[in-house]
Amino acid sequence: MSQPIDLKIKALKSSIFAITSHQTGGERAKQDLALSVFVKFTLGVMLNQLVARYRSYGITDLELQEHITIDDTHFAIEEKLFSTLNVEALATSVRRYKELVEVLPAFSDVLTMLIEEIALFRRSGEGLGQFLTPSDLSSLIGSLLHTLESQHRATGTDS
Repeated sequence: MSQPIDLKIKALKSSIFAITSHQTGGERAKQDLALSVFVKFTLGVMLNQLVARYRSYGITDLELQEHITIDDTHFAIEEKLFSTLNVEALATSVRRYKELVEVLPAFSDVLTMLIEEIALFRRSGEGLGQFLTPSDLSSLIGSLLHTLESQHRATGTDS
């Protein structure tokens, strides 16, 4: 991952943690709540954008409902909780997430990069019980497998 992407992930993490800056309680609990709210809210925003895009293509609601389950209860945030959040930070987080998704190659996993940054921040990674494969290594392995498969098809060998 290039340095600018690393900085964008860190900026995204900071804006997510700012969502609960007005909350009371422990820092870890506030961070967990902020991440949960961010994921729910962003899911709702992105799903609504997807539905709007398909509607603009002339797809009817009935056709959409055949393929996409549109149920706000999965990403709804209670009004009482929402009123305690830093809404500006929430909007900034969604914007930063969307910008990251747009600049990275297709199928890049921004949430895994974010979770990795959060989980490993100020930790050596020991004892966390989770080991994430770096995205550049995953891409390399995918490229190698694709090359091997192409060579296999070209030569017609079974090995």
